[in-house]
Amino acid sequence: MDRRAKTPDISRRTFLTTTSAALVGAALGGSLTPRSEAAQRHPQRGGALQFGTFHDTAGVDSHRHNQLLTSHPTAAMYTSLTDIDQQGNIVPGIAESWEHNKELTAWVFRLRKGVLFHNGREVDAEAVKLNILRIKDPAIGSDWHRGAVETIDSVDVLDKYTVRFNTSVPYVSVPSNLMHYPTNLQAPDNFDKAAEHPIGTGPFKFVSWNRWNETRVVRFENY
Repeated sequence: MDRRAKTPDISRRTFLTTTSAALVGAALGGSLTPRSEAAQRHPQRGGALQFGTFHDTAGVDSHRHNQLLTSHPTAAMYTSLTDIDQQGNIVPGIAESWEHNKELTAWVFRLRKGVLFHNGREVDAEAVKLNILRIKDPAIGSDWHRGAVETIDSVDVLDKYTVRFNTSVPYVSVPSNLMHYPTNLQAPDNFDKAAEHPIGTGPFKFVSWNRWNETRVVRFENY
């Protein structure tokens, strides 16, 4: 069987568990540099990193195709409202804070100001809403992506930097489901070109992609 016929999937739970375990193991084994030591090295900008993997994504539109962080270089092009630290905690990403109502059916996220997509558009509440609606669209979002936001019934733009997610049931996992894997953000004015030249918010921006051969990304100077 051709191993390339199907790109393997991985559940969010499996990803978080295995990633956290790997980080803990590396720390115990001494392969993670202490933060104080790393700070003294003063690494210089520039250079090129070559990354080899036996996996590849099925496409670069990150709402249609899984961008697996452990094996797809394209994952470095995206971020989202929340992130995860080395202890497995959900931490602020593009959103600087969030809060919920008593019933856990309404979640308000406040965005950082000045966060940019790779094309220079600022990430605002309207852009977040359009991304969630696109992911929820059965004609676009994959089962994996739609599953992460299936409890979100509607999205309200409260002001330019404040967005509210209304859920169909009390749901405590909204912050973790809005993490950049899998609910990453793309520039809404580029949705129609995302399959050829995706635009995200991550530390690297798209240059080219030749499946099973080469993916090229370059540092995003405004990250």
